[in-house]
Formats: sequence, C-alpha cells, structure tokens
Amino acid sequence: MNKATHRSFWLNDALSQEEPQELSSPIRENSHADVAIIGGGYVGLWTAIKIKESDPGCEVAILEKDICGGGASGANGGFVLSWWPKASTLSKLVGENEALQVVKDSVASIDELEKFSQEYDFHFRRSAWIWCATAEAHIGSWQSVQAACERFKESNFLPLSSEELQRRTGSRQHLEGVIDKSAALVHPALLVRALRMQALKLGVRICENTTVTGFSRSNPITVQTSSGALKTEKLVIANNAWAAALPEFSRSIVPITSDMIMTESAREELEKIGWTGGECITDSQMMVDYYHVTKDHRVAFGKGGWGISFGGNLGKDFVRNKQRAAMVEADFRRYYPSLNHI
Repeated sequence: MNKATHRSFWLNDALSQEEPQELSSPIRENSHADVAIIGGGYVGLWTAIKIKESDPGCEVAILEKDICGGGASGANGGFVLSWWPKASTLSKLVGENEALQVVKDSVASIDELEKFSQEYDFHFRRSAWIWCATAEAHIGSWQSVQAACERFKESNFLPLSSEELQRRTGSRQHLEGVIDKSAALVHPALLVRALRMQALKLGVRICENTTVTGFSRSNPITVQTSSGALKTEKLVIANNAWAAALPEFSRSIVPITSDMIMTESAREELEKIGWTGGECITDSQMMVDYYHVTKDHRVAFGKGGWGISFGGNLGKDFVRNKQRAAMVEADFRRYYPSLNHI
C-alpha cells in the first residue's frame, strides 16, 4: 500500500481487527477467468459471491487497484436504505411496474444483508431512517415520495411530530420529518472486509494492488493490468466513480465528493440530549447532511457535494480536503451546539 493513501476511520478500524493477510498474487501473462470483475468494493465482491453461489465451477477474478474497501465501500456513511425515496423518479424512468420491482428487491436486499450478518459481525442493526427538514423551506420535501408510496399502497415514511422528531434526534434544529422503519446501519468497512472473506472462502480469486490499464471490446476480452494480461469471456465494471474514466461512461457519470467527520466517543453527552435511538438521519439540503451515532457512541457526520471531478480524475484533494471537512464540522456544530466541546 502507498503510505500516502488516505484511509478512512472505518477502514483503519476494520483492518486493525484483522490478522495480517497476504495480498493475492498479481495477474501473470496468459491468465484466464470465466468472469473478470474490475473493482473490489460492495458491487464487485457481492457480484462475485452471487456468481460462485449459483455456479461454483465458474472461475471469477476480481481486479482491485488498492485493497478491497479502499474506495467508497470502506468510507461511506453506513446507511442501508431501500429505493423507496427514489420511487417517483424510477417510475418516470422505467414505469411503475418496473419501479416497484426494483424497490421491492432493494427491501429484500436489506433482509439478505441481515442474514449475512449472522455469519460476520459488521455491526448490522435495524435502526430506521429519519428524513427531516432543518429549514422552513425544506418542510415537506418528502411529499412526492409519500405520494408514490400511496400509489403503490405502501405505508412508508410515517410523519413525526416536531416534538417526537427533536426527542429522537437530540436537536431542536430539526423542524419536521418522516421515518422509514425498513432501514438499517452497518460498519461499512467491516462489511466490505466480510464480503472479501466470503468471496475468498467461495474460491474467488482476488487480485489487489492490480491496476487495470485497459481492456478490449471483443470476445474473448483481454484485460490489461499493471502486472499482466487476463483473458475472460465476461467483464463486469464495478469500480464506481472511477468508471467515469471510460469513454463509454464519461458523458454519463459525474463523480461528486462526500466528506465525513467522526467525533470521539461521547456516550454520556449523547444520553444527556436523548440521542440514543440509533436512527440514521438525513436533512433536506441540496448538499445533504447524513449522520448517526455509532456502536461505540461516536457521531459519524457526513455531507455530500462541493467537489466535482471530470473524466474520472479523482486526485488526493477529491478523496480528502481539510476545507470541506471544516464545512462538514460547521454543520454538525450548528445542529448540535450542546456537543461543541466534543
């Protein structure tokens, strides 16, 4: 690993709990796999696991330029949400029948993740999600989604009174909101490392510190990497924002930053303000804030927006920026002034 590589709090925490592991051997010339997957995050690992479960004899290789979890999968907010908030948008894109199927599948995936947590500990907990307004202009931001739920005869996003909302969130800055009880929380890096362990157990070949430099567009596909070439019949692109560097996706993907801060453990202070229910929370700003209390009583607080990358050029400033982090902290302090000493 490059010593200059930034590691999130989550990933450092997860790696500290693992026994030292050797990285899998790099790709050599004339290597072959039935399916090659670019990216060792949630999508890449879960895809590999599903393939091996359905066809144990299939040769699957994951090509990851860092370590599994080195990207967004090891550094996100840990929210596990359904696609219900996107129901109205999905309906416009694919029609109501297809939209409803996507949403139902997303709800089922939360149940599947809960089942997976019985084998691996990644702090899975059914927490409920609170979607709220912190400014008068944001009140009712969820109404179109509620209307979509009603069309589908689903009773998601139940309203919370301002008193109940403020009691649950521990802050008078929250004015109105709704709650979705299907949501959950995880330790994001423990999850991605658990997926890595499961993939290895099933016989997936994981090649970390292996950068893909290009691939052909005809069958059989030749994938060029920093250490050799791999031939494959099928190729899965699962590298999230970095896919914007590919010509086929460059006009369709715009990577946008999302920055997080983490407080010290503050159990007594959180109990004092009543923020103990474990819900995950988002506000309704365009550059949305998202936050929750971790298993060890820290506040994990994030904010999306500000930094935009073009052409998949995600440099160090995109991954970590002190000025953006200070702006995230300012929102946290504004919502929770009673925790200013934390």
